[in-house]
Amino acid sequence: MSHRFRTGFTLIELLVVIAIIAILAAILFPVFAQAREQARRSACLSNMKQLVTGTMLYAQDYDEVMPAVSYGGMFRPAASCRNGRGYGGGRDGLQDYLTPVLMPYVKNDRVFTCPNGPKNLLPPEGLTTKVQWGQHYWYWCIRDKDALATGKAQGMPDMYADVCGYPLSEFAGPASKVFLCDGNPGFHTSGGTFWDRWGKETSYSNVGYVDGHVKRVTYSSLRDYLEKVWTSRTAQ
Repeated sequence: MSHRFRTGFTLIELLVVIAIIAILAAILFPVFAQAREQARRSACLSNMKQLVTGTMLYAQDYDEVMPAVSYGGMFRPAASCRNGRGYGGGRDGLQDYLTPVLMPYVKNDRVFTCPNGPKNLLPPEGLTTKVQWGQHYWYWCIRDKDALATGKAQGMPDMYADVCGYPLSEFAGPASKVFLCDGNPGFHTSGGTFWDRWGKETSYSNVGYVDGHVKRVTYSSLRDYLEKVWTSRTAQ
């Protein structure tokens, strides 16, 4: 008696296997994406800590005075900053931007880049071309009148957010005074999407404080963001 042996799968069996693989992929891919996003958030917060530590080391080397650089520490017009630094007005120079000022302390320009950050904010190699920001982190070198106007529009108490060139002794509450953050409102959202439309979902920012600690803060409105990130150097 002869026996016939099957050497392949039936169409039904193949379809069942494909369906199982599709279900597993649908379950696992979001988990993997969330894990990758969490890793990027952690890297961004780690960069923040290095920049905060570098700034504090700078201050110790310069009579406990915070760096005086361009608006936000970025490639911005000199007219935007209280100290007149930035490009234009005959005062253009790499010494006016936060990256070269802190490089002796952080030793790596990659810490100025948030892993999720939009690439069009960064300059080419060498920081020789003016672009929108030049880095992914805001340093609060901002005129008080700008911060006051922003707060007033939201019905808030007076905000003196500027830290540019101020001695550490000027900060009434260093543990609550933010001087560095990654991005504007909506720069991050809880899903990790950058530059999302405001109010679509709860957003967060990694922020650094004058006492040297860093943390992630969440907010769900513009006023909430301002209260947590555009903090005042004077007593609250």
